[in-house]
Parts: sequence; C-alpha cells; structure tokens
Amino acid sequence: MEDDTRPLVSVIVPVYNTAHYLPQCLSSLCAQTLHAIEILCINDGSTDASEDVIREFCARDARVRLISQPNAGVCEARKNGIRHARGEYIGFVDSDDYVASDFYEGLYAAACREQADIAVTCAIFPFDDTGTVFPPKESAYVHEKVLSAAEERSRLFLGTGVLWNKLYSNALCKKVAELYSEEANAAEDNAFSIPCHILARKMIIITQPRYFYRQHETSICHQKITPASLQKSYAIYSRILETMRSFPLKAHDYRTYRKYILHRRNWDCFQLSQKLPGLTEQLAFVWRTRDAGFQLSWLARKLRSLWRGMTQRRR
Repeated sequence: MEDDTRPLVSVIVPVYNTAHYLPQCLSSLCAQTLHAIEILCINDGSTDASEDVIREFCARDARVRLISQPNAGVCEARKNGIRHARGEYIGFVDSDDYVASDFYEGLYAAACREQADIAVTCAIFPFDDTGTVFPPKESAYVHEKVLSAAEERSRLFLGTGVLWNKLYSNALCKKVAELYSEEANAAEDNAFSIPCHILARKMIIITQPRYFYRQHETSICHQKITPASLQKSYAIYSRILETMRSFPLKAHDYRTYRKYILHRRNWDCFQLSQKLPGLTEQLAFVWRTRDAGFQLSWLARKLRSLWRGMTQRRR
C-alpha cells in the first residue's frame, strides 16, 4: 500500500512483552482478505523481544508499522494508535489474540452497507496456550441486527464491553479518545466502548466473522483482585456516568443508558469482589463506596449466591 493511499481500516495492536504470541497475532492480520489495512503495533516499553518481532513483520509487510513509546499502559497505547490511525475505520486486537482471515472484510462490509459508526461481531472464541479452541461465548444476538434505539445499544453493555470484537469509525474513535484515560484494569475497556455505543449514530451486529481470544493466567481478567484494584473498577463506572452528563441525549435515553451502566457496574463489581480473600474484605469494599444503591444490590446478590450454595450442598 502506497504512502499516499488511505487505508480502509487501521488495526491497533498494543504490545507489552508478548513476543511469544505476536507472530500468530500479526500473521493473522497480514493474511486478511481485506488488503487495504494498516497494522499499527504500539510497543508500550516492552522489555522482551517484542520489538524485534514487530520489526521482522515490518520488513516483511509494508502495512505493518512500529510505534514505540515508554511504558504507559494499554489505554495510552491505544490512544497513541488512534492518533496515528489513517483508516476510515479503526479496529483493536490484543497482541496475544488472533482473528479469522475475513475478520476485517466482514466488519468493514457491514459497516459500509449500513453506514454505521460501529460494526460488532458476536462470534468470539476463547482458546488456550495449547491451541485448543473452546465453544464461543453465548450471545443474545443470533441474527444480524441494526441497533439504533438506546435500549438495544444498552443491552450490549452487559455482554460485549470489550474493544476488540468491533470496528469503529475513525471520527468516533478520535472523539471518545479525548475522554478515555484509564489504567489497565478488568473494567477499563468499558470506559471506551460504552461512550462509543452511546455516541454512535448507528451500530450493526453480525454473527460472523470470528475473533479468538487467549485465556491465560497473565491476562488482566485473570490477575489477582485487591481492594485497591476493585475500587478502581468501581470508579471507572463513576467516571463513565459523569462523562455521559455532557452528551447531547434526550432525557429518556439518558435514563436508559444510566440504568444499564449501573447494572453493568453492579454485576462487574460483585463478580470481582468474590475474588477477594474473605467476606470481611468484601464488606469493607462495599462500605467504602458509600453508595446505598450499590450496597443494596451487592447484598442482594450475595444473599442469592449464599442461598444457591446452601441449596446445592443439600442435594
């Protein structure tokens, strides 16, 4: 692809010490059936051989670009990629994952057909380091669907907050990137994806193509939960709600989005709190929020969880 030719899609790959996994990830991107893409590898201060791997792919394929930065976290790496992205649309891939060869062709075609700001695939397949691919995550959507109403978009908050199964318009990404500033955290993707869902003019859900995401102990979602990290997850949703106050929304839509954001926050923080060592630490976190609505929601979930446990033990 020549320098003066704008790519159709910019793929942003934040990289931090994933040299072992990068070849599979970048090979899948270089093999895309949509050729007019650029692959922006944001090396976030890696201390392993990640940069060497990226340079090898740069030499092999002119569409691959290396952008280096001091270690600042995945959020800043993504924002750096957005600043450099020239594509009409922008996608994100984690550097230890890979995608089907028609991944970006399928998303781009759907986005263009509907003139949508976001195209989403619900075909998400987990796999492990042995290469075993597991059944896909369950999805509420089994048919292609255009989402315009607040209620429909809000339901996505509960099921697909991740960035990487979507394609976003460049303009939308740049707008939301100005609001996006989070540390690596189990909930940080939502700080970007939820505002995108709200501000997009139109979204399209498709049932293909496939994204494969790696399950291993070093990923953010498997890292140890501490009271401090849990408090940060809770705070992320507070900032999302505060940011949404500045959006030009009708009162009914605002209430709808707020309801689902709170639902997602309460569910996330309850699930994460169960990974704390004991009930004392869990209750201490709940008390520190000073949020009566969240506290009641957490207590109800906890009582249901304890009741289910007791019922199962009696069987």
